[in-house]
Amino acid sequence: MEEPQKPPIARTTASTCAAETARGTHAFKIAGYKLHKGLGVGNFIRSASFAVGGYRWCVRYYPDGSHRRDQGYVSIGVELQSPRSEVRALYDLWLTNPATGASSPVFSRPSSFPAFSTFKPDQNFRGSNQFMKRELLEASPYLQDDCLVIHCDLTVLKGIRVEEEETTMGMGMASEIQVPPSDSPDSFGKLVEEKKRADVVAFMRLRARFFSDLRIKNAARTRGGRERESEDR
Repeated sequence: MEEPQKPPIARTTASTCAAETARGTHAFKIAGYKLHKGLGVGNFIRSASFAVGGYRWCVRYYPDGSHRRDQGYVSIGVELQSPRSEVRALYDLWLTNPATGASSPVFSRPSSFPAFSTFKPDQNFRGSNQFMKRELLEASPYLQDDCLVIHCDLTVLKGIRVEEEETTMGMGMASEIQVPPSDSPDSFGKLVEEKKRADVVAFMRLRARFFSDLRIKNAARTRGGRERESEDR
């Protein structure tokens, strides 16, 4: 007899993609705000260099705007300083009141990771060319004691991690048998009693049938004997 064939094996695979990021925040204090006014369009002040995600960064502050079209505004942005590097990063820029800690509206970061690159000079800096009008800034609570505090929150995309998972299943596997719960703890006893009653009823019916057949046979024998006696006479 041939052995039954084993069911085929179905292999199901799955994978998960996750972004690996690094995040850091830098506070850049501009002391002597009035002394830096009039620096000129396109001229800026750099913060100290700081590291996030294995790269060097700094904050740029343009007191008179980064371009001629930005005159009357202050410009703020983030600069990638690591040489011969290209990386994608998100950034948030805002001001704070040094006395109360209240924050200005945050410069909306891009919805996707923009690329910073030091291979091209115009690709290593990103930010807001018209962050705030200078007259509004000077009347705001963010300029206190001739000081301005700029905050930069930076999230660097370090790479993509893909993890694979494997699940192996056999086709035609037996389903789990669900046993319904008993109605009551003594249900088994009830079942036994019902079986006994059924057996008694069946026995009584069989007994009645036996005696009924026996009476019919005896009656037939009696009639047969009488008929033979009549013939002999």
